[in-house]
Amino acid sequence: MEIKIVKQAGAATLDSIAKIEAEAFGACAWSQASLREFMESPASYMFVAVVDSSIAGYVSVYIIEDEVQIMNIAVSLQSRRRGVGRALLGAVEATGAKKQARTIMLEVRESVRSAILFYESCGFYIYGARRAYYTNPAEDAVLMKKPI
Repeated sequence: MEIKIVKQAGAATLDSIAKIEAEAFGACAWSQASLREFMESPASYMFVAVVDSSIAGYVSVYIIEDEVQIMNIAVSLQSRRRGVGRALLGAVEATGAKKQARTIMLEVRESVRSAILFYESCGFYIYGARRAYYTNPAEDAVLMKKPI
């Protein structure tokens, strides 16, 4: 399986990204309007992973000063556990390094243990928490980061 990373996803990929977003985040998913607004922000980057000419996942990030902030990362159900998430994080790290960023940061729901373990396997570590950060349901955010 070949994974191709496309930098700066555009409007043509919006429907596929929105579908994966809804699949991954349910009631907390960003709307198409929010995704479009994010894509148009000058400090934002959105990468998509393409497998067999279909979008298999995406990651949205802000790069500000020397920090990369991962906003969302999601992989379609049929593409999970096939290296897509790692490929997306690799693209984020490479772009951050080019932009002279020093750290990649993210937050994840405390209950999503599989995501926390995945990020740890990619070199992230827990450095704190935000109490009651998430709603639907209310829960803490685990703060993670990785040096570039």
